[in-house]
Amino acid sequence: MNYQDPQTPAADARSGSAETRPPVSPARLRRAFAITALALAVVLGALWGFNAFRQNMMQQFFANNRPPPLAVNTE
Repeated sequence: MNYQDPQTPAADARSGSAETRPPVSPARLRRAFAITALALAVVLGALWGFNAFRQNMMQQFFANNRPPPLAVNTE
């Protein structure tokens, strides 16, 4: 049960409901979109770079991996 003191303003007015907040400026939205796009590009670039590095290292390992010489027993 939520108790709300009748002497205090409503919770919506304190938290800044949609009716009381000023609209967000287009410049602020563009900046937020640019930051989000940049962060996404960094994450995707890191994933791509890691996968390319891993693939290259596996190719080098298997190219240089030779089976050990066989042990031969003679009588």
